[in-house]
Amino acid sequence: MSQTFPNKDALVFGYSPEERRLFLDLQEAQAEYYRFSKAHNELPLALEDLASPDGRQAVRNARNAERIAFENYRKALTAFAAFVLGRKPANPSP
Repeated sequence: MSQTFPNKDALVFGYSPEERRLFLDLQEAQAEYYRFSKAHNELPLALEDLASPDGRQAVRNARNAERIAFENYRKALTAFAAFVLGRKPANPSP
């Protein structure tokens, strides 16, 4: 799932610096979300059923990291789409 569109090399010419920055932010957020999602999905399901607080906490931490990464990905995607469509995002990220 590491395929990107458009290709990073295509960003060298023909795109504004703002569009390039937003697109690279989007790619970074996407990669982070995929990384945390994969880590969460690879946790053994048995950890959740453990009586040990450590197992439950590991699952909670993985879920929380995935949720935060997804929210960052959603914000980056919204900002990029708003820029491309010529709209101002409702809640621009810094």
